[in-house]
Formats: sequence, structure tokens, C-alpha cells
Amino acid sequence: MAINKIIYFLNGWYLADFERELCLDKFEAWEHGPVLPKVYQSFKSFGKNSITVRAERFNPTTRLWYYQHYKFNDEEIRYINFVFKSYASMSAVSLSKMSHVEQGPWDLVRNPRNGEVFPKGIIPSRLIRDYFLRIRRVSDT
Repeated sequence: MAINKIIYFLNGWYLADFERELCLDKFEAWEHGPVLPKVYQSFKSFGKNSITVRAERFNPTTRLWYYQHYKFNDEEIRYINFVFKSYASMSAVSLSKMSHVEQGPWDLVRNPRNGEVFPKGIIPSRLIRDYFLRIRRVSDT
């Protein structure tokens, strides 16, 4: 659970700071918070234990599994490391509670207001970006 939440916070801050996604996949509002289904599937077998392998992806054409490669530039790597350090020491339960705040993206998708509909429980990037921008404005005051 912690890895999904850390990626969620990382993507949220990245959206707020750079107006673009760090993660191409979309977060879904699952019971225990925002989840990238591919990340969940890659690491669910570890449960509460440390993750000891890299993420793999299945290629349906070759019918083979291969390691997932990501290409980040130096600026992105520095940013990722900075944000990661801010959240890495927190427990999965604490991270989950932080992602469940009222009027936050997860809450708005799980408990829609004003007749909004969120197909497949997907959390729109605009909700994530706007939420992290609100956090920044509140902390700056």
C-alpha cells in the first residue's frame, strides 16, 4: 500500500509544480486510497514485506515478461528523491489516511458531489493537481 501512496503524492506534487504528469497511468479510487493498478499487481505478493524486485511488464506480442524501464532526466530524479524522502519514513496507514482527507481527490471520487460521475473510479489529474496546489497555498500562508 505504501508504494502506491508515495507514487500518488509524488505525482501530485509533480502536477502542481510542473503542470504535467509524472505517471502516465491513472490513479483509481480504491477502498484504501489512490492506486495505480499496475503497481498494485506488480507488488501485491510482497504484502507488508520489503519489495525486493523491479517491476515487470507483460508484452502480449512476445508473450514474455520484461523489466519495466523508466527514463527520467537528472532534474526529475532530483525531484523524485526529494519528495520520496519526505514520505518514505511514514507508515502505509499514515500515508493512506493522508490520501483520504475530506474534499481530497480520493474522497471526491469515492463520494461524488454535484452529480459528478467518475468512470471506473479514475481520479482525474485535474483533481489531484488542484488539491496539491491548495495544500501549497495553505502551507504558504
